[in-house]
Amino acid sequence: MRLHLHTDTATLSVSEVADMKRLDAVAHGDGDKAAALGAHGAVDGEYMWIDIAWLRDAAGAGQDAAWPQGFDGMVAYAAGKGWTNPLGTQLRVHFSPA
Repeated sequence: MRLHLHTDTATLSVSEVADMKRLDAVAHGDGDKAAALGAHGAVDGEYMWIDIAWLRDAAGAGQDAAWPQGFDGMVAYAAGKGWTNPLGTQLRVHFSPA
């Protein structure tokens, strides 16, 4: 799964939603990453935090009945690695080159 921060238009999108073996983010443009994330997360150096509920809604739209179970497995794996915030409401995501 890949998050796209479109900094020139301050928008956020998700692609490769069936691939739950990886989660990364790519910033497109020269604008402000935090503005592109809006209320859905926060930039933290070379990482960002994304709201799990937003990601589930944005990526899960139109997916088959098995998709939520796979998503929950991805979140559980991330939690086991310490890649969630203390409340378990956000995932830590690294930025990849565009």
